Amino acid sequence: LEYGLQIADKGRTIGEIDFLLYDRQNQNTIHLEVAVKYYMGWGSGAKHKMWIGPNGMDNLAARLSKFERQLSLSANSLPGENYSGRDIAGYVILKGYFFHHIASDNLPYFHHPEVQRGRWVYISGLPEIIAERNKYVILPKRVWLSMYLDPGFKIYRGDDVLRVIGDEVKRVGKAIMVGQVDEHNSVISNIFMVAPPHWPRLQKG
Repeated sequence: LEYGLQIADKGRTIGEIDFLLYDRQNQNTIHLEVAVKYYMGWGSGAKHKMWIGPNGMDNLAARLSKFERQLSLSANSLPGENYSGRDIAGYVILKGYFFHHIASDNLPYFHHPEVQRGRWVYISGLPEIIAERNKYVILPKRVWLSMYLDPGFKIYRGDDVLRVIGDEVKRVGKAIMVGQVDEHNSVISNIFMVAPPHWPRLQKG
């Protein structure tokens, strides 16, 4: 019915609805919010605020709170007579990964039992999870969800891995995703995040 629907109050935009759908089978209206996020567990806590984005600016608790605000838009603020009196159900699709620290197996409270998960490490701990015989690639964010191994990606191994990953983390100043490549250079068999020493604090300067 709608997508990217801007909601205004007294001429001021107060939010946006991702999708407004009509379920023909059940004959009801659905407000659907969609997001792709990646969170790293800081410390050993399962609290949502302890699951923080690679750039240190976002956390799971703030994202869930934002979802609540967004879903409330369809309950009170839909414009026009077309939606007046409709019983609208709100749903969220949150895709992505949870990365637990290599020293912890904790995941957030209320996570899906089949959640996609990986590990993360500070750059100082990188030698603990890098094997010289294995091959690795630095993954740009556009392929984080699919883990697509573009033939144009440069593959590293041995001492080059530690040096290149270290240089890239220092350059971007936030956590990056690294993938282990299978022996045939055809697929990514494992992923992990590597964070700078200051994470989750933002790099200054």
